[in-house]
Amino acid sequence: MVGQTFRFDLDDAKGDNTRVKLPHPEIIGASEVGHTLLIDDGKVKMTVINKGRDYLECRVDVPGMIKDRKGVNTPDSVLNISPLTPKDRSDLEYMLQIGVDWVALSFVQTPGDIEEIHALIDEKLPPDAFRPSVMAKIEKPSCFYGDNLKQIVALCNGIMVARGDLGVECAPEDVPILQKTIIDECRSQGKPVIVATQMLESMIESPTPTRAEASDVSTAIVSVILPRCFCRRRLDSYLAALTHPFVNVLTFAVRRSRCYYAFCRKCRRSLPRGVRRHATANHQPCRK
Repeated sequence: MVGQTFRFDLDDAKGDNTRVKLPHPEIIGASEVGHTLLIDDGKVKMTVINKGRDYLECRVDVPGMIKDRKGVNTPDSVLNISPLTPKDRSDLEYMLQIGVDWVALSFVQTPGDIEEIHALIDEKLPPDAFRPSVMAKIEKPSCFYGDNLKQIVALCNGIMVARGDLGVECAPEDVPILQKTIIDECRSQGKPVIVATQMLESMIESPTPTRAEASDVSTAIVSVILPRCFCRRRLDSYLAALTHPFVNVLTFAVRRSRCYYAFCRKCRRSLPRGVRRHATANHQPCRK
């Protein structure tokens, strides 16, 4: 309930409505009194009111159920940990062996995270193998501290505006401004940028998008960016939501592709001819 005290600690004992194990000592170490913790994409919100070496005592601001394996977002803290888990490192080594075009890194906090994955690629890349491009998913407020964003864009081959987690850790009204900030920085450095999350999401159940989604996609196109249809992770959620996934997935993908094509065609035609020529002539290619 609102105002209740709840404790996160490192004790392996079974959790209840007063405490639960948080198997991430780095979160306990980085959190300070007054910091916010968001559980399960913000469905549960708590504020740290006291802390010790191995526990956090919190006040419940938005109550809800805490389940196993749900994420914990720390919008006020910069975690002194690598974004690459041991499994990530193993997966990356395997991907370098078989050859992939792109590698996307989630939960980037600082330019050092990008330098770390570049160093790992250099170390594990087989001789004469193709070196994949690196894309950073921007979903943490720390990316906007100082000149972090400028450096991150400079170190990457592409950027993804991950509006899902960014919208959890930042206020919803800030996300459009942050999205435009990221796009402008990418354009200034000639880097491709993808806007992700909830693009035409209503088409999971509807044959046509909502008017808000149509405006969202069109704005992305006019901004000279590449709106993302879906990556594998999003496609998984779409399949889970479809009533008859094996029957509907092809129809769903075709409908969405047609919508994107229609948006691109209409948006381009809506621009004055001189503006179209100017945009094409001054488009900056991706830098290696």
